[in-house]
Amino acid sequence: MARAVPVVSIDAEDDILGSCACGGRWLVRAEDVTPIHDHWYDALVVGCPRCGRCRRAIFDVTSFFSPPTSAWSRVAR
Repeated sequence: MARAVPVVSIDAEDDILGSCACGGRWLVRAEDVTPIHDHWYDALVVGCPRCGRCRRAIFDVTSFFSPPTSAWSRVAR
């Protein structure tokens, strides 16, 4: 199992991901921000539009992420 990399910003995530080996820029294909045991994790799937390569990464975003209050206060119907 991969370990989450602690980060302090979205820019830090981008710096760690860098660019694809072909020189293309990663684009987010899927993202899920999830709370687990008092931490928030940002799971990403990124893809390179130039060569088609995909990559997955998990970041611990607890240091700067706070959930939007309106999304958590809605009543299920």
